[in-house]
Amino acid sequence: MHTLVDGYNVLYAMPEFHSKSIQRDLETGRKLLAGKLMRYSRVTGGRITLVFDGRGRDLSEEAIGGTMRLAFTPDADEFITETVRTSGAAGTVRVVTSDRELREEVKRLGGSCQGPRSFLGEVKRAIRGSDEDTAEKPSDLGEEEVDGWLKEFGFREDEGKNDDG
Repeated sequence: MHTLVDGYNVLYAMPEFHSKSIQRDLETGRKLLAGKLMRYSRVTGGRITLVFDGRGRDLSEEAIGGTMRLAFTPDADEFITETVRTSGAAGTVRVVTSDRELREEVKRLGGSCQGPRSFLGEVKRAIRGSDEDTAEKPSDLGEEEVDGWLKEFGFREDEGKNDDG
């Protein structure tokens, strides 16, 4: 099954995002979420696409490891809907979002939906029960590699280009 994650929707549901050290720092929040989903993807073998609304008119989509992809797109809901529409067989795509309109459209197209809190609980349980459970390993990617990907997608705070908030 292919899981499409409505990035900012899930990010704002993460308790860690609301800690004082991370709150309102979207770049750090994106890294944290991507790291969790990388570990989850490795543990489950599931195919995951983490989708964020991005800047500009163009889609940037890249594999960031294993069966996980990261997509920055002008309209995450449109990207998710189109992916479900073109996925082929009904029931092969799961969308993680709390966006009511998006959930209704995904279900109409034959996909399934899961809320962010439920999904984050699933991720936590899967990681906890695996060798991936380590507080010392916050991300599969090194800091430089994550920064490189964020720069590639135009999300670098130090360059003043992070205007997605």
